[in-house]
Amino acid sequence: MKVDISVADPRRGGRAQRLCWFAGTSDALVEAAARLQLRLPAVAGAPPLLLRDADGDLVPLSAALPSGASFALVLPERAEGAESVGSENTSARLRLTRDEAEETERGVGEEGEAPEVEDPRKRPRTSLNNARRVAGEVANAPAIPASAASAAAVARTPAPAPPLKLLRVQSVASVVTQFLNVFTQAIGNDDNVSFIPNTGRFALYALYTALVADQGLHPASQDTFYKMTSMQGKVDRQRANRFYRHRHASGGVEVVQYRPQGKGPLLRKYVPAESSDAERELTLRAGALAPLLDQSPASLVDQYVAFVRGFEPISKAEYRSNK
Repeated sequence: MKVDISVADPRRGGRAQRLCWFAGTSDALVEAAARLQLRLPAVAGAPPLLLRDADGDLVPLSAALPSGASFALVLPERAEGAESVGSENTSARLRLTRDEAEETERGVGEEGEAPEVEDPRKRPRTSLNNARRVAGEVANAPAIPASAASAAAVARTPAPAPPLKLLRVQSVASVVTQFLNVFTQAIGNDDNVSFIPNTGRFALYALYTALVADQGLHPASQDTFYKMTSMQGKVDRQRANRFYRHRHASGGVEVVQYRPQGKGPLLRKYVPAESSDAERELTLRAGALAPLLDQSPASLVDQYVAFVRGFEPISKAEYRSNK
């Protein structure tokens, strides 16, 4: 019996990689094959591969995973606890190195006792032979290890932190890029209807603010958001008007016309999610974005499906016939 799963790789924009093996294969062999297919280094002592399931839980990659399930790859540096453990180990190593350096600086004297400094006025004159002997002793004296001295200097000098504004801009840009990769897709050359509006109830910015609750991940303004999205693909330079049919929860239907703003609508369309298979694929794609928003992939997709429900782009001729 063959077992197969889908793993979304955040390094590839959440695109899925199919992994398969036969029942009875050992966990070690499954993980080794997965590292090879996912292009992860097989380093001795490397932490086990972790996956995030549709519920947002972390599970290890093993042969016991259910066939047909979808997961998102969790990179080692993003695994929970990895950063804190690494920081503790680094701090411990720096403390140990600093103590060794201080011990070396104190010399051979008793512990905690500072070396005595001889008064140069009381120092007797030495002969030429004595001078040579003293010079030889100094030359043969053990030097402070360069690695210990360097590590001690690094430990005493904290690295300058990057500006908070720069960190915020980088995080917002990363979230916006992954948001576009998950919930939008390229539009066909023969499709002149399915464009995403940049104004109105179903605008791209309206979807972003509905899914991203953290205000710290919102761009400074709506115009800033559309400038960021225009860098990820082409926009409609003709600024053509777009037409849509809205189906309300009460059962009513209306046709609307949205005039473009700014540079015009992005030449992409919303990812379809009408079937269970489409929702499953979308959940897999959202595996890399959901942790950035402190949500599970399934919850994120449910909100997306609820947002686009009742949204239907139409042609200009159909709009005129229904007015």
